[in-house]
Amino acid sequence: MDVHNNTVIGAHRAVWLGDSYANDGGLSVRDNLIVMSDQLGTGESDPLMAFAKPYTDNPDPSVLDFSQNCYHAPNADAGFRFGTGSAGSFVAWQGDGLDVSSVWGDPMFDTSSGEDYRVGSGSPCESLPGVGAW
Repeated sequence: MDVHNNTVIGAHRAVWLGDSYANDGGLSVRDNLIVMSDQLGTGESDPLMAFAKPYTDNPDPSVLDFSQNCYHAPNADAGFRFGTGSAGSFVAWQGDGLDVSSVWGDPMFDTSSGEDYRVGSGSPCESLPGVGAW
């Protein structure tokens, strides 16, 4: 399953990927811009940035390709869950071997051209060539 080149704005659960998706041939989530307006949590019913393989005790990160994504929310210390036992911050998510090439930062949307969700000049998201360029 591929989840590429998406702009997700204000979803309660931005990327929720169940076990079955990653078991058959793997899963690739890359070049996405994900912006949340709510404070993120770590519980299953909280606003979540990313939740992968939610029903697996010890998921294998090698079946997942999370990369080149740009994330932004009011708090960076929650919102990421990997399996049943790992929940926490973007830094912890990267510590699990996920999204090591992704960035956290304000997309600084450039509305001057009439495009509401184009990444603005000077944003940390600009370093990822496929994010917000459409």
